[in-house]
Amino acid sequence: MKSGRLAFLDCEISISNGGHLKADVYRKPTHTDQYLRFDSHHPLEHKLGVIRMLQHRANTIPTDTAAREAEEHQEGPETLAYKNRYVRVPDGHFWIEGDHHGHSLDSNSFGPVSVGLLHGRASHIIWPPNRWQRITASLPANRGPLDAEEEED
Repeated sequence: MKSGRLAFLDCEISISNGGHLKADVYRKPTHTDQYLRFDSHHPLEHKLGVIRMLQHRANTIPTDTAAREAEEHQEGPETLAYKNRYVRVPDGHFWIEGDHHGHSLDSNSFGPVSVGLLHGRASHIIWPPNRWQRITASLPANRGPLDAEEEED
């Protein structure tokens, strides 16, 4: 922690004079604003994914808590609306869903994710502090895997 600020993942958490926590986007001093060259040989989906990720980050990392809460109250509550009722997940792939349905850029947006692209697995929620908890593998009550026999019916 340096001068009341803590860099964590891509957030910089600071303590205001009133003792309130504030989150801003954190960039290392060596940051170049270059994430993936568009003329690279990466698949187009990966290049577009970088753009979507940056847009998602800009929309979800609150820079002013009061403004963010006001914005959420204006938008109103949303239901758990999934884009696809049935999805076939090929061998060697995972179906990954974010924790903010309707706003998460996850497999509902990009489809199944190859095992080779995974770098780790979330084990805990640590932000905001009032949600600190261990993450357990679970599915919403209305979601679940289908057996191959059920799928053919």
